[in-house]
Amino acid sequence: MKDDKEETDPFEHATPEKRYVAFVDVLGFGAQVLNDFNNAFATYREILKNWRWHYEFSADVPARIYSDAILLTSEHLGKLIGAVVTLNMVTLMGDCLIRGGIGWGQHIEVADGSNFYVVSEALTEAVQIEKTVKWPCVALSDKIAIPSHWWNPSVRNIERGILYFNGLTLVNPLTLSWGQSAQTRVCQLSNTYPEYQSKYDWFLKLTDAIFCDEPLVPKRY
Repeated sequence: MKDDKEETDPFEHATPEKRYVAFVDVLGFGAQVLNDFNNAFATYREILKNWRWHYEFSADVPARIYSDAILLTSEHLGKLIGAVVTLNMVTLMGDCLIRGGIGWGQHIEVADGSNFYVVSEALTEAVQIEKTVKWPCVALSDKIAIPSHWWNPSVRNIERGILYFNGLTLVNPLTLSWGQSAQTRVCQLSNTYPEYQSKYDWFLKLTDAIFCDEPLVPKRY
């Protein structure tokens, strides 16, 4: 017999809205889970605890976290960038690097009881970027309009939220309080995990460029 309960469309009252969406993957975490679940779980909990301590979650940047995949959304590009900057820092404190993309476009998400649905142009774009980018960074879609003052060449690289490096517009993985320490941590990881040498080398080239005087901005600026 058919259930007499009336079927409802969870999207019936949903309206698409423009959103910035970041899709981020914690590199190597899946392998850690398969090799040593308890240790990976402990690291995971520590990363989330540090993130909550350093970055206060709010309605401005809600987070959806599925194991090593992290989805962040916001109406405000600056606030989303700030969340990813913090995520870069706390994951590296847990000896992990991240890779991902940030897209912009129509976005719908609906909670329906224990189910959660997302249909998103911005998320699709972010996932495509994450699949394309080979290096440990979170890159922005070329379709995103960057405020021109963000590229002010007089601002030091370490103080920028975004950088232009190797043809990519990406989120700065360093901060004033997490600069040399981050570089040192990656050098240590490079020695410990030589199988990922190319990724660590790329990240170290990025950090070297950040510490240089040459502004990491597009040439037109």
